[in-house]
Amino acid sequence: AIITKPEKPIPTLAQFIDEIYKPCFMSGLEETTKANYNRYIRLYIVPFLGDMPLAAINVAHIQSFYDWMAHASHYGKQRDLTRSTINRVSGLTSRMFKVARELKLVDDTPFKLTLLRNNGRRSSHHKALPDAEVARIKREIPLLEDDRQRLYMGLLVYTGMRREEVLGLGWENIHLAEGYGEVHRVVTYPDNTRTVVKDEPKTATSERTFIIPAPLKRLLLPFERESGYVI
Repeated sequence: AIITKPEKPIPTLAQFIDEIYKPCFMSGLEETTKANYNRYIRLYIVPFLGDMPLAAINVAHIQSFYDWMAHASHYGKQRDLTRSTINRVSGLTSRMFKVARELKLVDDTPFKLTLLRNNGRRSSHHKALPDAEVARIKREIPLLEDDRQRLYMGLLVYTGMRREEVLGLGWENIHLAEGYGEVHRVVTYPDNTRTVVKDEPKTATSERTFIIPAPLKRLLLPFERESGYVI
């Protein structure tokens, strides 16, 4: 008699993500990156593709996935996704299939970029505030009753720092007498619940010196300390 081994069941994409991809390929990522990937998985990848066996997903399913994200508001989501967001979600999903192929769970990846169309809405780039609006904000900052809000808004408007840079700013990095400060650290909230402190800014060029103009100095001076977070 010929004894044959039972075929191993092909996992669904959701099973593959939970059992293989997350523990093996996401555990070492930066907290903010991991939070973004988990959001993509929870909101888009698993709802549309999660119940399908890995080997059954083909390029037509991926095109339908693209179109579903491009018209997300038609399916109860808050709004249609931009092309750049769809590219980020599909990039993560594509990496999952590359891993699955290396593990011989699938023969090929369904991500055939020359065949796929991204019909997401165009991204709207951030626009600088008009000078008159910036001047109005600067006039109204001293009128804010909350001390932390005055400091926070003052640092944002007068220095152009990112939010996470402002939150990571320490008094030891502020030199009021000399009129400058230094960016060395950032504070992020990757899933809006935990605080993550990173002792280096977002990029190499983000570690920099910034000028403290006289109006910002007047805001900071009453709260000056030797150390500790400014905000």
